[in-house]
Amino acid sequence: MYSDIVEATVRSNYERFVFDPRMQSRDKRKCLYVMMVDDVKAEKQVRFCERSGRVLGLCYHAHENDVPTEVKSVEDCEAIAQAIEDQTVHLASEVTCVALGGIREVDYNPRFVATSAGCLENDPTERTELLVRASIATYVNDPRG
Repeated sequence: MYSDIVEATVRSNYERFVFDPRMQSRDKRKCLYVMMVDDVKAEKQVRFCERSGRVLGLCYHAHENDVPTEVKSVEDCEAIAQAIEDQTVHLASEVTCVALGGIREVDYNPRFVATSAGCLENDPTERTELLVRASIATYVNDPRG
């Protein structure tokens, strides 16, 4: 389930930030891209994303423990609050970010294609590997990539 969410999010991010014609560089020459991966410290807070209907800011352990992050009812909100109180899930302390940066003279700013909220507690390398694999596969398998 978590991998499905990651893959769908990565595809959406590529559409919005890489393949969208409005995001294309003024420099029309082809260029190479560098993939950058880094963990960034995050402020521990929960917020609701109206566009996706999901609660953001929970560590990825929410998916492992079947805590809902998509809010469809008051019961979902109560389940999230209870999971935080029971310490079944906790707030993310860092975000793993994957970005593409074009090697060119202009428009070389990084474009984020994948992020995942994590923590310093039992954070497996598989989570980062999943982000990187999904990011590479999406780019390679799309004819625009």
